[in-house]
Amino acid sequence: MKFAYISQVIAFIAFHAIGMAAQLSKLLQQSHNGEFSSILNVTDIFASPLPIYLLQFILIALASTGLFIVSQAHFAVFLSHKFEQHISQETEFVLLSPVDDIYRLSGISRDTLVRHANKKVIINGTIDTDSHSIKVQQLQVQLGNGLGRYESVWQAP
Repeated sequence: MKFAYISQVIAFIAFHAIGMAAQLSKLLQQSHNGEFSSILNVTDIFASPLPIYLLQFILIALASTGLFIVSQAHFAVFLSHKFEQHISQETEFVLLSPVDDIYRLSGISRDTLVRHANKKVIINGTIDTDSHSIKVQQLQVQLGNGLGRYESVWQAP
């Protein structure tokens, strides 16, 4: 998220610096032509491109934040009710391994799998390579984010 905010600030400063450079260039040209006194006119202040720069900043902020949210798939907050509806009707659960293999989980209750859906887990069990399934003996769930510590939450009777 820091990158999104930093990119917004950099883009805003860049657009603002370009606008200021253009205004300074105009100021220098007018001072060489002897029109310096007209620069302090109040109507010129309100005719400045500042509203355009603010609009550009808002558009850049919205675009970069939107791209960041999409790239990180963080709109689960907005779609959480749809995820809950989907998970409540799901009958089969699969495990995506670190090497992108998919295994169907068997021998464990659906309620336990629903409770830990979409979390990092360690599964101990027997792999059936013919049906790409795992007969689960133990389920461990990661504690926190990226801590590498897992807690055993279910064991086969």
